[in-house]
Amino acid sequence: MKALLSATAAVLLTAWLAGHTFAADRGPDLEPVLLQMIRDDSIHKELKLSSDQIDSVMAFLPNVDGDWFRARNYPADRRRTTIDALSKQLKTSLADILQPNQIKRLDQLQRQALGTRMVLRDDIAADLNLTDDQVSGFVAAANQTVKEAAALNKQVFDGKLDGKSAAQQIAVLQKKERQNLAKSLTPAQSQK
Repeated sequence: MKALLSATAAVLLTAWLAGHTFAADRGPDLEPVLLQMIRDDSIHKELKLSSDQIDSVMAFLPNVDGDWFRARNYPADRRRTTIDALSKQLKTSLADILQPNQIKRLDQLQRQALGTRMVLRDDIAADLNLTDDQVSGFVAAANQTVKEAAALNKQVFDGKLDGKSAAQQIAVLQKKERQNLAKSLTPAQSQK
């Protein structure tokens, strides 16, 4: 089940990140993971949502879907502002719908879906006491991965590379990014 959740979230996150570079001072646009995953049946099952809770979540989503869909084409600053506002609306609604243990588990699933990039969430970065240099390095590494993955995806689209080979190469890029992040953490940060 965890593998399915991770794979689903990774596909969704990769789709969102394709073509999006990150501002060094702000970090990646990570919040859409919540907007993407909350509609997934496997997430509902993992959270043990009741049918009433599912109905409430699904009834709320049209309030953010249109703006979220349009935001993908906005310039980076406007996209970030829009996604942040939509995520805040969704989190407020979920706080009224979900039980505290479900909210806690959903946060864990979001972190898991983000992989090592979860360290760029404000709350995680604060908990780890990341330095500005560390954050800048993580953002630069993420930008490089996204740039190279986008180039591979373009090769697939142009028929110059098969999807399986591209997926394998992207997996290598992601592994390299994870390894570099792990090397950049202090022993105390790694223990947290």
